[in-house]
Amino acid sequence: MKNSIQDRKYDSYRSASNDKSKIAVTTESDASGLIVDQASSTVIYLGEGLFGALTSEAKWLIKKIDLTTGVVIKAASQDFNQIWDNRASLTYV
Repeated sequence: MKNSIQDRKYDSYRSASNDKSKIAVTTESDASGLIVDQASSTVIYLGEGLFGALTSEAKWLIKKIDLTTGVVIKAASQDFNQIWDNRASLTYV
């Protein structure tokens, strides 16, 4: 399994439920894709889920980007054990 979002090769993009999000679709067997959520004018969340993961399941690696500083802040865990739906309330370090 690849350990970082940067290691993935994505094949196409499709719109998610709101127009601010995009899902990158990959053909790699261990990932369901990447979700990008521009939550505000200063924050973007990146989520990489395991194959078949629902956004409500603890199968996500989530990063937060502060657009005011350009700093990528990772979630508390470096594993695929976060819930995408909880991204705004996670502790990032």
